[in-house]
Amino acid sequence: MDKLSTLAFSTLLYGIAIAMKYTAWGHPAFQARLKMQNLIAQIRVKQLPTGRYYIVKDGRVSSRSGIHPNPDVVVAVKSPRLGLQIFTHPNDQLGRINAAKSFTMTHDGPQDKAI
Repeated sequence: MDKLSTLAFSTLLYGIAIAMKYTAWGHPAFQARLKMQNLIAQIRVKQLPTGRYYIVKDGRVSSRSGIHPNPDVVVAVKSPRLGLQIFTHPNDQLGRINAAKSFTMTHDGPQDKAI
């Protein structure tokens, strides 16, 4: 089941990149927000080499699989299963708060760079 969770989490991270591109294409306000700053953001699993980084440059979004050596912002989760739970349940604010309080989900980097 762990390999399946890792595969599902990796697929979800790829889907986030597609959703960001589509949203930028359809919503000029989001496109303008992306043009405000260039950054490299990464979502990853803490103890595994599973993750994806997103490059926002001049309002365009691209992504690559793997771990970037020097991202501006990092969101790390304890396990792929927790990542799936947090990123697929949009109204689960309590789950996000509990994950942050118990350090099973962390954010590293300046707050103003987080989108």
